[in-house]
Amino acid sequence: MKPVIKEGVALISPQGFLDGNSAPAVFGLSETSYLEMAKVRGLFISFKSILFFNSNAIGYLTNVLEMVASKQKIMVGFCDYNPQQYDLLTKYLGDEAMLTLFESFELAQIYL
Repeated sequence: MKPVIKEGVALISPQGFLDGNSAPAVFGLSETSYLEMAKVRGLFISFKSILFFNSNAIGYLTNVLEMVASKQKIMVGFCDYNPQQYDLLTKYLGDEAMLTLFESFELAQIYL
């Protein structure tokens, strides 16, 4: 899924169900060259239209986002989540994740 870039920050907005099988279609390492050319300051995955997600999806996306962050030196994370999604995200991410959580994409843009 190609990220949409708004004011130098890339946003990916998947829809529906997000599990270990569908997560690679959301964002893969092949899309990183697009981000390099666009010279973005951050990359976020929006949970606004996500109905369900599981730990396999979060594990895959976390690994890919952390690789992008270390390679391109940009801020990465998740945004646009509701309170229940936030609870699950923090549970699945644990204490060692190097991702940023923003309640909304607008807050991420302001921060960056």
